Amino acid sequence: SLMVITNLSARYQDIPVTRDLNPEGKYNDYAKYIESHQPKHTQYSEVNRVYSHQERDENILIIVESDLYPEISESIGIYQDDLANEGFNSFLIEYEGTSHEDLKFFIMLYFQEEAIVSVVLIGDLPVAWFEMFEDWNNNGVQDENEGWVNFPIDLYFSDVDGNWQDTDLNGIYDYHESEKHPEIGIGRIKADNMTFLSSSESELINSYFQRNHLFRNGFIQSNNTSLAYIDDDWAWWGYEYQSAMELAFPDVELVHEINETNASDYRNNRLSAEYEFIQVHVHSGPDAHYFCENDGNDWNTVTNYQISYLNPDAHFYNLFACSNSRFTENNNMGGMYLFGNEYCLGTIGSTKTGSMLWFEDFYFPLSIDETLGEALRQWWELSVDTGDDWMWERSWFYGMVIQGDPTLKLNYQAENIVFVPDDYPTIQTAIDSVDEGYVVLVNPGTYVENINFNGKNLVVASMFYVTGDFSFISQTIIDGDRDGNGVTFENNEDSTAFLTGFTIMNSSSLQGGGIVCINNSNPRINNVIITDNAASYGGGICCIDSDPDFNCVIIKNSTAFLNGGGMYLENSSPTFVNSLIENNSGLWSGGIYCENSNPVFINTTITQNTGESGGTITAVNNSNPILINSILWENLPVEIYFSETENPNSVYLVNSAIQGGEEGIETNDNGTVHWLDGNIDENPLFLNPDEYDFHLQDISPCIGTGINEIEINGTWFYAPEFDIEGNPRPAPAESMPDMGTYENPLGEPQVSADDELPVTDLGLVNYPNPFNPQTTIRFTTTERSPATDGNTEENTELVIYNLKGQKIKTLVDKKLNAGYHSVIWDGKDDNNQPVSSGIYFYKLRIDGCNIASKKMLLIK
Repeated sequence: SLMVITNLSARYQDIPVTRDLNPEGKYNDYAKYIESHQPKHTQYSEVNRVYSHQERDENILIIVESDLYPEISESIGIYQDDLANEGFNSFLIEYEGTSHEDLKFFIMLYFQEEAIVSVVLIGDLPVAWFEMFEDWNNNGVQDENEGWVNFPIDLYFSDVDGNWQDTDLNGIYDYHESEKHPEIGIGRIKADNMTFLSSSESELINSYFQRNHLFRNGFIQSNNTSLAYIDDDWAWWGYEYQSAMELAFPDVELVHEINETNASDYRNNRLSAEYEFIQVHVHSGPDAHYFCENDGNDWNTVTNYQISYLNPDAHFYNLFACSNSRFTENNNMGGMYLFGNEYCLGTIGSTKTGSMLWFEDFYFPLSIDETLGEALRQWWELSVDTGDDWMWERSWFYGMVIQGDPTLKLNYQAENIVFVPDDYPTIQTAIDSVDEGYVVLVNPGTYVENINFNGKNLVVASMFYVTGDFSFISQTIIDGDRDGNGVTFENNEDSTAFLTGFTIMNSSSLQGGGIVCINNSNPRINNVIITDNAASYGGGICCIDSDPDFNCVIIKNSTAFLNGGGMYLENSSPTFVNSLIENNSGLWSGGIYCENSNPVFINTTITQNTGESGGTITAVNNSNPILINSILWENLPVEIYFSETENPNSVYLVNSAIQGGEEGIETNDNGTVHWLDGNIDENPLFLNPDEYDFHLQDISPCIGTGINEIEINGTWFYAPEFDIEGNPRPAPAESMPDMGTYENPLGEPQVSADDELPVTDLGLVNYPNPFNPQTTIRFTTTERSPATDGNTEENTELVIYNLKGQKIKTLVDKKLNAGYHSVIWDGKDDNNQPVSSGIYFYKLRIDGCNIASKKMLLIK
């Protein structure tokens, strides 16, 4: 046995160390770090304590950079609630300053007084540094090939009772003795230096905590397969590494054959596959992997920038990759894996040469549901400073860190969630098979079926529900196949019945082609597109004896053979917020037909609807619609029409734009128009109504002319906090909300003294951004632009460039009249070939003058 142990130790000392193969690669060392972090006085305050009601008594300390906290406070609150639901108590403090000694003091204080088990460091918080020579042969002497290095070391914070000294007083620790093992788990969530990414630091961190929340609550499914990707220098140990990973994962794919592992395969085939966990062994630096190829004769790279646009699918990474996790470096690979995609939750790696070995001691704790932080802590106790090989162990392991949340586990049980088509082949079979309170999550695809909630109060949602990604709405389609309603509520469903994130199309029925709500059904329907449907009553929606709530709903291109091209309402009082009703048609009322109904429209745009008779909103037999912050424009034959039935009607209009004004409403002497304050009869100046773009131009009179709240007949109504695209409303915060579905960011119309647009960047902007597969770029040309000399036409160029400054696509190159313009870029170059994911610039030139250049991100 002694001989086996001795041979094993020798064999481990023969393992090649992963190194940075970039001959020009230089790390930011302690001196560079200090240059960028000038001394700042320490201030801190405890923000809150959130306690779990479970018997488990494990405490988490969360430390957030003070300047960052206001921008991520909501995400941190959700995070603390998740921790409490799992039995963790959490203590949150704001921290300002550069002293790592002070930061450790607070960690030690909470460890002693509150028995914390993990610390989460969020933001650009202080860093401790260590220096040593790398004793790869463990002889205690610095040999010729053993360099002296300094590097960030988070062990300093997790080892609360060790003796740390800076013997040469240069600001870097070089002595660590006494109790040397960590007592707590620790992880960093630091995004301020992710400069390759288009999002801000707070946006990256908020996005991280959003997927953290979804993963903890089972909304993000664990992938079934993990990957051990072992490049040439470590191929001999591949089966051993695979065996260690199999302690935590049932299916570990091993790729380790010489010439099988290469940069192209890892980049194009592995990062795009749905692995849960990737352990990659490859020579690296902070900004790239260097894969050995062609029998060791060549090297090829996967770079940090490539990680930023590949959007890898894995949730966790163990980076056996030199300095990949040197979190003080801009765009370090560990941080890029963590923040440069929609999926990653944690990375484990090193801030220096070296990495993890004896992987079984790390994966076994994970297999028994320990957290990442606790698994690394247990591994450390068994692997570092353990005996005669302590110098060799320090050389390999002292840079090990977690980037991400150390309190995460690998798996969380998804309660009351089923997936379509993974668990059930169709949406309807899922609804039929589950009980009330379940969430039916539908993956992207076209589902040719007619679904019925059958009285069950449950959530039916696309992946938009868990990601907030609007693209899932158009990717997840309920196709009625012209054979019945798209979605039916008919058995007393209440507001806990929730439909969100779908396109409902191609349905045809007697009542409500897209959605029908009857028999006292009152569901919530949010972020749904209802298009190209048909019915005798209510081409898009039919509500009878029901009061559903609609938020961020688009009803378009639908037809009623009789009443209500957009919707038919009978004995119903639905509410529409942030909605768009456009280009529908009907025999009687192309927009909304109301009979004995009291609908409410808040920040809703109703436009381009056509009926042969009646009005866009037709009120019949004691109907009393309310319109607040809304727009009715370019509808036929009139905007609002009261029928000549026995019971009179009424309409309440507040801070809305109505074409024709009060005089244009045909009451037929059968009701009352309550024309309250703030209404206008001015063209709303949609950005491009011919192309169905109903954003407001920057000079629109509807900007900033809405109202925050109002009481009507004893009921208070409030403007929404966001518009249909998720933009804050009002914008800016101190202004008043806009009228209509979309919030313009200006707060008031942009006019100059002579009522013309000032020359700035001429409103150059694209949306959505990021985008896939296309984005709309809008801009203004005006007679007051540079070099025009008063001409009414200007030679305008709009060109797409890549990061290298190479021209990709010319979108516009011609004279344009002064005014508003928009053009769609479909992500293709001048040769009509799709371009790759990444950052692109679009530049506007007018008469040879550079006007503006903006950045956009294509994500595939």
